[in-house]
Amino acid sequence: MGVGLEDAVVIRSLAAGVFPPVANYEVEDKQLGALNISRGGPRNIDLALRHGAGFGSQIALTFLRKIANSDTERFDLPRITQWALESSGGKSVTLRVLRRKLVAFVDADGDLVGGVSGEAYDPPGVRSETPLEVRTSISDKDRELPVSTDENRIKEARKPIKSKSLQPDGGINRADSEVLRIVSESTGYPEEFIELDADMEGELGIDSIKQAEIMAEIRDRFSLPIDEDFQLREHPTLGHVIGYIESFSNPEGRGGRLEEYDQTIGQVETNSVAPLQSDTPDAPDEDVLRAILPIVAKHTGYPEEFLESDADMEGELGIDSIKQAEIMSDIRALYNLDLDEDFQIREYPTLGHVANYVAGYNDPRAVDTVPKPTEEESERTGTIYRHEISDEELCPLEMGTLPSMVLVTRDPHGLSESLVERISSMGGKAKAIDGAIEIDGSTEGACIIHMAPVGAEGDLGSDPDPMSWTLGAFDLLKDIDRLPQGAIGRVVTLSSMDGLHGLRGGEYNSSVAGVHGAVMSFGCERPELDIIAIDLNPDLLDDEEALLTCILKEISREDGPIEVGIGPGGVRHRLVNRRVEVKETTGVASNDDVWLVSGGAAGVTSECMVEVADSPNSTSPTFILLGRTAFDPDLERLSSMSAPDLEGEKLRLKTAMESNSEDGKVTLREWDEAWQRVIRGVDIHSTLSRLRSRGANAEYVQVDVTSAEMVRHMVRDVIARYGSITGVVHGAGIEDSTPFEHKKEETIKQVLDVKVSGWREIYRSLMEANQDLSFACSFTSVSGRLGNATQLGYCAANRILDAEHSRINGGALNSISISWAPWSGVGMATRGSLETVFNRAGVDMIPLRAGARMFAEEAFARMGKPVLISGELGALDRGKSLRMPEVVLPPAFSSSFGSSSRHPMVDTITLSEHGKRATSATNLSVESHRYLKDHSISGVPYLPGVMALEMMAETVQACSDSGNRVSSFEDVEFGLPVKLTKSTKQIRCTVEAIQGNPVEAYRCKIVSDPLGGRGEPIVHHKATILMTSGISLEPIQDIVPIDEDGSRMLGAADIYGYMFHGPMFQPLKGVVATIEADMGPGIEARVNDIPDLPDPNLFVAHGAPYTPIMTSHPMLIESCFQAAGLTSMDIDAAETLPVGAKRILLPAGVPQGSFTVASVRSGGGPDGTFLHESVVRLNGSPVMRIEGLEMKQLRALEEGNRPGLSEKIGGLE
Repeated sequence: MGVGLEDAVVIRSLAAGVFPPVANYEVEDKQLGALNISRGGPRNIDLALRHGAGFGSQIALTFLRKIANSDTERFDLPRITQWALESSGGKSVTLRVLRRKLVAFVDADGDLVGGVSGEAYDPPGVRSETPLEVRTSISDKDRELPVSTDENRIKEARKPIKSKSLQPDGGINRADSEVLRIVSESTGYPEEFIELDADMEGELGIDSIKQAEIMAEIRDRFSLPIDEDFQLREHPTLGHVIGYIESFSNPEGRGGRLEEYDQTIGQVETNSVAPLQSDTPDAPDEDVLRAILPIVAKHTGYPEEFLESDADMEGELGIDSIKQAEIMSDIRALYNLDLDEDFQIREYPTLGHVANYVAGYNDPRAVDTVPKPTEEESERTGTIYRHEISDEELCPLEMGTLPSMVLVTRDPHGLSESLVERISSMGGKAKAIDGAIEIDGSTEGACIIHMAPVGAEGDLGSDPDPMSWTLGAFDLLKDIDRLPQGAIGRVVTLSSMDGLHGLRGGEYNSSVAGVHGAVMSFGCERPELDIIAIDLNPDLLDDEEALLTCILKEISREDGPIEVGIGPGGVRHRLVNRRVEVKETTGVASNDDVWLVSGGAAGVTSECMVEVADSPNSTSPTFILLGRTAFDPDLERLSSMSAPDLEGEKLRLKTAMESNSEDGKVTLREWDEAWQRVIRGVDIHSTLSRLRSRGANAEYVQVDVTSAEMVRHMVRDVIARYGSITGVVHGAGIEDSTPFEHKKEETIKQVLDVKVSGWREIYRSLMEANQDLSFACSFTSVSGRLGNATQLGYCAANRILDAEHSRINGGALNSISISWAPWSGVGMATRGSLETVFNRAGVDMIPLRAGARMFAEEAFARMGKPVLISGELGALDRGKSLRMPEVVLPPAFSSSFGSSSRHPMVDTITLSEHGKRATSATNLSVESHRYLKDHSISGVPYLPGVMALEMMAETVQACSDSGNRVSSFEDVEFGLPVKLTKSTKQIRCTVEAIQGNPVEAYRCKIVSDPLGGRGEPIVHHKATILMTSGISLEPIQDIVPIDEDGSRMLGAADIYGYMFHGPMFQPLKGVVATIEADMGPGIEARVNDIPDLPDPNLFVAHGAPYTPIMTSHPMLIESCFQAAGLTSMDIDAAETLPVGAKRILLPAGVPQGSFTVASVRSGGGPDGTFLHESVVRLNGSPVMRIEGLEMKQLRALEEGNRPGLSEKIGGLE
């Protein structure tokens, strides 16, 4: 019963991929059936079941799954040695095999009685997924390795090693140059200027995101394995990164972070451990460095000649973690390096480290070319649309099950105490909290309600500390993040602006909107948490009982949208982004108009001002461009220079800086930052020139918009010279994309300061000066509108400005905020490698000219509504908030549409006329629709018919507002199959009401566009859906057997040996009997519903597989199809597929329990079609029935391929 030899054998065999034979097995025993008996040898097996039998009826079963691809990680010498030393606290160890046991002699010396005895331990090599050069044999002396376990020595053990064993075509002798190339491409620095020992952040100005991108490209370029322990901060220079790459020269020497020994070719000459990495890498491999420099240059923009191998990638080169990861990805692809689970980018901070890392890998499959980005990774710029931020009514909620514990932060009105009392009176657990969160260690799924923002007084201008609301939420989230995973299941934020998150406007303090933005961003990084952001109409504060009831219903709901607004009477709404075009642009910018433009000297904002000046609606307005950069008249000459001339100026700047430096050296980061200051000055002159050439008046004023005194002085000066100020465009801002666990309060303050305080000081100064504004606009972001990971402060700041502009809009003032998707080529999205992040998330970038044109249209349209301008939003639109023009979803459908587990077959509703017609669309791909890979024939995925029926049912729900349920499918036709011959395929579902029908009914079709998109849509499947309010249209009749044989059984493994379906499409647990009914013969089988499938995670959302909640119970229908197919295999010796059904009666509600299916073959036709009747039973009672199921023969089966369940062969008797 306990652990025995069998366990050790199977674990070793799984890890090594080699299994021993079963002893004395010479003659096959047919009674054992398909039992796979080992004959010994290599086998690629991932799973093993250990069966231990004890006395009497006792057994022990252990299920084992292989994780590693080889057992190198477990059985290499350094790992065993290190473990022995750490366990014993010794300084040296000698390994010997003594009486068939592995013995570690720790600190053995001459006083050891008997001395060191036994045979030298020399473990045999094991297979590896990637062929690598292995070092020569290790002598006994090598095995006596003194190891220090103190922290300093561990750090020393991370020093990069110098290796000259890399050849461009056979090994990895080009790591240095490839790393430099990757960094150069990522930063823009010339390769020859990048020093491998330069700190990437401090000297090269490469921030953490860009470092991660560079490292990702290096990892791909050299095919380095994923390394969960890799930390960017431990690899501050490129030399460190190259050293990390070199460390892969001997995979047996990479057991983990504490086991990284110097394993150079040949004998070890001393007893000390050669360190692998340090803050100053050994001389990097020059060939490798030359190969990777172009990669670095591509990602950074630094010239290759300026990339130094010892420059810290983050500190000196400014390459952030994402950019470092991209560089490593390119390098891994170049050298075909395997994924390294121990790789930590922080351990390779310089290009020198990266080059040494690659050089040490010795992969003979290296290539010379850097792979081109895939189509998905190239810059996305699709059609750009205008979306108005609008609302959509939700259905009322019923009280659900309260969370196990509710923690409530205190609010100024005492509502938190009342809520705690109310929950306690209902038998729940709740308490109010002031400081740190304290909960019992066994608590799971608790809910935290942040009520502090409720009833916030004043407004943004009068709030003495508007940042405190966001920073308070940040402190709360840090406390939540410190709790054990699973302790908190739901985080709810409450405010009381206008009942619609500031969309309607009114009198409120928009500062509290930042709380919702912060928590929504946090939720993107912690997808296991359910986030609900609620804004209450302030009138609800006068009815405490009704208010508390609304809150309790929201926190006890099963699912729903993230953002909820609750108005008078408890009416619920969600925020949506509805596509609406600008109808007319009647506004003008005349010579009487004077606009203040923060951040307007360069980038996105300047392009928008140039477009306004160039518009026919514009007649010589004045633009006062505001910025922090000092105005330098001497830089005007550079504004007309060609690119080569500017490059010469840049080189002259470097020379001048070096001559002024004490040591004659200037880091690339220092040089780049100095040059960027020059460019900002040049951009000022360029923008002024462009505006003036279009007839506008323009000047630049240096001012810090966060300084109240400086802004007031600037406003007074402009008014004195121009008479009045009529408009303000606030485009200034900074963003920070640090992951939450590394985010600092000071950084959040800086982001909030420029965005929020900048606007506040400008607007407050204008109001104090009694200026009558006609136009006010802030540039906000889709990140704030929808929430985005790692951008907590940025999301909060933009949410505040969105709410503030709605608050002040009205009368003669057209006040709007524009939530921009990322711009292509300019703007914040191009800094810190965010372009890569958005591209991979499927987010379209806004082309420069298109975005500027749309701003001008918005400015002149004077519509006074907050808008979102974007193309496809991909993963950003987690809640499916985008709406086509005129589409308003029924409240019941809208209440769950966008929830992670609901309506998985509908991506978008393109048409919805309640009670009349609707159209939906979805993009099929194996990545998002995982089940497709288990419904493939000859490797080609096919859309299952039951999923087409599910899409019809979901689309009908987006049309019907009656409250009825889908009760049956009628006249089902499965026509031309939907197959994926490419990575994605869009299909649509159209539904149209049947007028005059006695019950609510809809005709449904699944269609797709023909190849090339021209011609009539291809109709794939058809059905009619009936909807009723009762349990069913009629009682479901059971199939009553008149005879059955329970001895004829078939297990799931055998069933799916006959059928092509994979684990996600295997609803049959096993046949339990063959039956004979009045209608014909058939089978009875046990059934899995979706949660009980071998793999129930049929879909992927936000990168995580999930089990869906579906409307039409497709897996129960599929069990009928498969049972019918199995019956025809047995009776008709035919492999069949469903082509139609007369009627499918569906169960009411969500049935739970034990399911069985009975299916009988009722007839056949001359065209190779067989008719079946099927019933699904729940705990013995019928809940679903399929009548007139047609199964079409695909091919005849040979006698030996029939399941053999029935004695009836060749037809019915």
